[in-house]
Amino acid sequence: MDQQRIDHWLKQDAWNEKELQELCCGLEPNGSRPNTKELNEAKEAIRRAVSTNVLSYTPIADADSAESFYGHARLFTPSEAIAWAKPRFSKFPAFPVTDNVNCTSRDQPWPWGEHETLLLNKLGEAANRFWKLFDPDDPSTAPTNEQVTEWLKKQGVSQRIATAMATILRADNLPTGPRK
Repeated sequence: MDQQRIDHWLKQDAWNEKELQELCCGLEPNGSRPNTKELNEAKEAIRRAVSTNVLSYTPIADADSAESFYGHARLFTPSEAIAWAKPRFSKFPAFPVTDNVNCTSRDQPWPWGEHETLLLNKLGEAANRFWKLFDPDDPSTAPTNEQVTEWLKKQGVSQRIATAMATILRADNLPTGPRK
């Protein structure tokens, strides 16, 4: 896939399951082709990753059964899909692992370089979602650890890791105990 097509797919807010499946096989999504063994293997790998919470997705609330059947009922964040697929599929296009074009996890690269993992991306997404608007002079703007933990669990993070992430993200010097 040429750089122009890679740039096109990087600018998408989300990829549906069929698009991700085809990208895993090194194919341009939505092209006409026969159903191959390779596509079926990619479909099964995605299904297993979703089922075991290794790869999270956003369901399309109003998807009908046909959309589910054809792989259009689940959406995947490109940055997370790239991090998951790149080490698993040799034909996966040469997308950069750090995708700041549409990365929802953070606005800047990690301070320690380009190293990324699924859990680091979830940590970044939680920081951006819950702490970006935190005002240190107004403790009521801080989320609770429970709110952060529950959101992370819904994103496929285990209870233990979600609790640790919420603690890591908690602002220093924030009073403990019930909010007033």
